[in-house]
Order: sequence, then structure tokens, then C-alpha cells
Amino acid sequence: MPRYVYSVVRFVPDPASGEFVNVGAIAGRDETDDWDVRTVSNPRRAKQIDSAGVLDKVFGHLADLANAVEEGDGAGVDEQWLTTLQGESQGVVQYSKPA
Repeated sequence: MPRYVYSVVRFVPDPASGEFVNVGAIAGRDETDDWDVRTVSNPRRAKQIDSAGVLDKVFGHLADLANAVEEGDGAGVDEQWLTTLQGESQGVVQYSKPA
């Protein structure tokens, strides 16, 4: 069975409070360079906790990631890239540990 890894993308408007809403996911497989970025279809819950008005920037960031994955045909997109995203995410956008 093929092994895919994924990371859940969280919107954390106030990292000190720990409150978050899952807004997307990144999943893929190194062996086939088959990667995809998906976002929630209804951001209603995320909007409810967006007191700073930054949610549009979060979805813009995710759109940029999706474009990079699609246009790059897998170049530089692999499990290590996903692990790096997770390690560097301590702000409004956070990525779960790749599983």
C-alpha cells in the first residue's frame, strides 16, 4: 500500500490562547511527487475567531502554497519540505506534524 503523508493547516489568530480552527491540509507522496493543498469550503468557524482580520491573508498564503505545488510539479515539495513547514510554524498559520 502506498505511503502518503499529510499535515493539517491550522488558523491560530492568537497563539498565546491556543484557540485554533483547521482550515486546510497538505498531503502527498514523495515517490510519485503527488502533492495537493486543500482548504475548507466554508470558513465560517475561522471567521468567528478572526478578531484581527487576518483570515484573508491566511487563505492567500494557502493559495500561494497550492500554486507552488501545482506549478512546481513536485520540485522541492516532499516530506522534508512538509516537516520544515511544521517546524517553522509558530504564528497565525500552523502545520501539524506530518503523519
